[in-house]
Amino acid sequence: MTETAPPPPLPSPVELYNPRGLPLEFESEHSFGYDVVKANQLLDLVEKGFSLAEIEAVFDDGIPAPHVIRWTRLSRDFAAEYELSRGIQADILVDKIIMEGQKSNNAGLVKARTDNIKAVAGYFNERYAPKTRTELTGKDGGPVSTVNAHLEVDQNTYSSKEEYDLAMRGYMTDIGLIPLVPADDDPAS
Repeated sequence: MTETAPPPPLPSPVELYNPRGLPLEFESEHSFGYDVVKANQLLDLVEKGFSLAEIEAVFDDGIPAPHVIRWTRLSRDFAAEYELSRGIQADILVDKIIMEGQKSNNAGLVKARTDNIKAVAGYFNERYAPKTRTELTGKDGGPVSTVNAHLEVDQNTYSSKEEYDLAMRGYMTDIGLIPLVPADDDPAS
């Protein structure tokens, strides 16, 4: 009878469940309860559409949301995986919008829920963020006109600041930088 080699040792839970290759621990002295297995489980739940508050309730000892945010600051690897998971979560939220629209007859309720989910999804994934476009045009849709003005003023020309301000207002009105509006102390107004 020949002796057989002993079976290889069983992998540790960390080796079994670390598909993302997250760091086993942080280099910082403060880990804020980081555990690589929990971190992977948390990311799985985020990808399924659960919020951090819902996830905190799942674990016996909890994973407070502020700790998760601190983990993203302590590890670039975790931060990158967390960002990817949040992007997947946005896709799940958009699927929820589609399902809500199909199963409810209350249009107002569906719109309110849809708007809320779209706002959250847009926050987590730029593909779902509202698109805004700003165009700047001049008069009648033409190009924007610019004025380059250079004015040299002799300080001794005006006897008071009020006189100077009045002259500058007249100059700026003449070149079209400010509209002609009667002054507050103008008797004609």
